[in-house]
Amino acid sequence: MSHVHNPLILFQQVHRWHENHNFLQGLNVVELGAGTGVVGILAAMLMKDSGDANSTSTNPIPANATPVTPGKVFITDMLFLDLMQTNVDLNLSESERECAKVIELKWGEPSPTEVLSEPVHIILASDCVYLEAAFEPLLETLVELSTEGVTEILIVSKKRRKADKRFFDKLKKKFDVVEVKDDPDYPVYSRQSLAILSARIKKGSRKLNDK
Repeated sequence: MSHVHNPLILFQQVHRWHENHNFLQGLNVVELGAGTGVVGILAAMLMKDSGDANSTSTNPIPANATPVTPGKVFITDMLFLDLMQTNVDLNLSESERECAKVIELKWGEPSPTEVLSEPVHIILASDCVYLEAAFEPLLETLVELSTEGVTEILIVSKKRRKADKRFFDKLKKKFDVVEVKDDPDYPVYSRQSLAILSARIKKGSRKLNDK
């Protein structure tokens, strides 16, 4: 593996956790800034195939999370909705499409009611930290979508500029953030200044005026 792309890293991490723990079974997932929708599409495939409701494996999501069955994958962006829907239609079976929904979600604005109707368990974000003007709206959306003790955010980001560090400094004020290093390919993508981060909202951090 000589070169890796951020969405691929994110999917590989989700896939590996899912294989080990039935990670996505019955969970509600939101992909932010989905672009082509590839990560959300692959998550929908895994979710539909997870199958065994009697699994005794240990899920990384806290025990007090109450997943909705069946789960749902919201594939979201501010643009490219037609492209994402085409990719969903072309790549998912009819049964897989039942748990995949392409929907517009604008960072910093109230999220669609459909997305907020049940707790979000997993937020997936790849290549979302690149435009400084979008840092605050993205943070507001992450806070809005997060529930204490329930939501885990997985972010894949490339370390580019000092400005990006400012976003992660703000993120750490409201979220407990750790770098995920147990991926077998970690040495490869870390040499390319890529990182997978796991974030969970801190108690009381849903107060958006605490900037």
